[in-house]
Amino acid sequence: MSDFDALELDLLTELFNVGVGKAAASLSAMMKQEILLDVPKVEVLTGRELAKHFVYEEPLCCIRQEATGEFDFTSSLMFPEQCSLEIVRLLLDSELDDKVLLELRPEAMTEIGNILLNACIGRIAQMMDVSFTFGLPEFLLKNPRELMDYLAISDSNKAHVLLVSIQMVLKKSDVAGDLMFVFDAPSFNSFHRHIGSMLTGLKE
Repeated sequence: MSDFDALELDLLTELFNVGVGKAAASLSAMMKQEILLDVPKVEVLTGRELAKHFVYEEPLCCIRQEATGEFDFTSSLMFPEQCSLEIVRLLLDSELDDKVLLELRPEAMTEIGNILLNACIGRIAQMMDVSFTFGLPEFLLKNPRELMDYLAISDSNKAHVLLVSIQMVLKKSDVAGDLMFVFDAPSFNSFHRHIGSMLTGLKE
């Protein structure tokens, strides 16, 4: 499903390319190493389509955060569980064993998620000329089905999901993750109008 035409999707991709780049720069500073990015893949999905994206049952490490403003949404930064441990290991620049990393992961990943989500969304909001207030970040570790249920995404509800797939290449490893933004119908329509208005302005 996509309520966006090709030009609007191109604009969304460019917005998130810049926003994710800003987030990567923040993460690069934290880890003291260069991070290379592929152009993110942006999709607008139904709950059913999202379920097909997660073809594995490996638990996902998710940092969830509410945003309210011109339109409201729930933002989530997700990594496969093993990727999240690698990120924490690189962040701490240590040889700690997995048991210790597991204890440190919730706090470390919550901080990382808070910084990355705010950097990405803040840059996009600046380009769209809108503003948001952020709630406190929440750390979750759930398999894809449990996560969808927790975020109130199902095959039958009216939630619109904007999925941004990102591939980050760090000095010592490749890390793949997803940004996910869940809108209710009124907020999605408002977001769509903002994108349409922005595209019209670029054409003038």
